[in-house]
Amino acid sequence: MKTTKELSLDIVYGVHAVTESLEANTGNKLYIQDDLRGKNVDAIKALAAEKKVSISWTPKKTLSDMTGGAVHQGFVLRVSEFAYSELSVIMDKAELEENPLVLILDGLNDPHNFGSILRTADATQVTGVIIPKHRAVGVTPVVAKTSTG
Repeated sequence: MKTTKELSLDIVYGVHAVTESLEANTGNKLYIQDDLRGKNVDAIKALAAEKKVSISWTPKKTLSDMTGGAVHQGFVLRVSEFAYSELSVIMDKAELEENPLVLILDGLNDPHNFGSILRTADATQVTGVIIPKHRAVGVTPVVAKTSTG
């Protein structure tokens, strides 16, 4: 089983994270648990077809191996690796806002905490989040899953 540090950074998993990534056109290949049925399967299959993302029916164990044993709800999506913005881009965007709020996070190492902060930042219309390149967690599959919902 892979640990969080060994997980590929180009996957997201779980119903909400997969749906949001498909809607954002970042999905490349969708893996669905081969014995899974129901409305979530139908909705995500339809969205993948609309976005022209190929689907692979995959055993549950393989999905669990891909996610390091995390709760994947039967869905794993290979995505384009997260594209970070430069500080100047974030600051230019902030200048256009009437009352910008930019979060600066330093030394944050827990992906669950980072995901929760991002979810709250989105809900409160934060203009940008600044994180260091080193000695901090980046956008990982765990962060993506925790930040959705």
